[in-house]
Amino acid sequence: MKYFIHSDYVNAWTVKKGLEKLDKELINTGENDRLLVRREEKIEKGDWIFFTEEKSLKKYVNKGTYKFYPQTLEEKLLDNKYEFGKFLEYIGELAIPYTINEEEVEEFPVFFKCKYSWKNGEKKPRGYIVKTREEINKLKKDLINKGENLEDYFFQKLLKSPPENNISVSGFFDYENNKRNVTIVTKKTLGEEGKIATGCIVETIEDPINLKERTFDILSSMKYKGPFELEFFYEEADDLYYVLELNPRFWMQHGIFVDKYDNALIKRYLNLDTEEDWKKDNVYKKVVWINNLFYFKDKMKSNRERLSIYKEVKNKNKDCVVLFPDNITTIKYYIKSKVKMLFKK
Repeated sequence: MKYFIHSDYVNAWTVKKGLEKLDKELINTGENDRLLVRREEKIEKGDWIFFTEEKSLKKYVNKGTYKFYPQTLEEKLLDNKYEFGKFLEYIGELAIPYTINEEEVEEFPVFFKCKYSWKNGEKKPRGYIVKTREEINKLKKDLINKGENLEDYFFQKLLKSPPENNISVSGFFDYENNKRNVTIVTKKTLGEEGKIATGCIVETIEDPINLKERTFDILSSMKYKGPFELEFFYEEADDLYYVLELNPRFWMQHGIFVDKYDNALIKRYLNLDTEEDWKKDNVYKKVVWINNLFYFKDKMKSNRERLSIYKEVKNKNKDCVVLFPDNITTIKYYIKSKVKMLFKK
């Protein structure tokens, strides 16, 4: 039995670290080798596959050929943010207000959002902030010129609260046996410079207002079994926690579970968890996860403002900080990147 992944970034490296604690090796058969060495090796029936992005998950889900989770997932809920919003409304949940019709857009600025993260093997843009109706027309023309299909986009209310209001519930969910469920609640303390979506510092927090219960209801309605991250966003003006999106896979910060939660996530993924694990793994623990690639980059750029945030968070939580990837891997990553750039020149 072997263990495969089709990606090579921080969340994939984290899977490798978790498997090593179980004396198992992860094989990267993806297109790149940024943090994991790429190998040409055939996946056999009975092997395990891990997923960190929807592109490769789409190829395997609902086929029942190999070992992985989620084995089944309605295709329109796998990576279609518009359909996911419709599903949330159907079960009585709180989706961010949206519409497919431009005529129904009443408030600007508005977010012109792509329905998909991936389509036909291509990474899609998250979306565009549009300030006026005239800008919508210009943007549509630009997208058509780039070969984009306008039917892949919809309008969504632009949330105006700070990025720190992005709260996630994540872990492993088993609709058939809720005793196996293991979850944490996290908030984004610092995002990648210029990119709200990507977390550089993420901290565990206590559940602010029954977000775990809402998450369990959503995943139960989907008959979901597997690793997940369900993102919420607290919009201060509305005093509401909207459901943002579901990532039905290993997300970026799942390393929180590796050391501080006794590898609880990967144990469940491989069906290695015990009743003893069920009793201890859901106890709240303060953990601060730092993306070491971004941290190192900020240090190299001497970004004082951002470095002061890292310093403050680390000083406050000295025994709770985890760096992913580790320092040696991070330095190797940047040396490798520089060498590749030199050869391109």
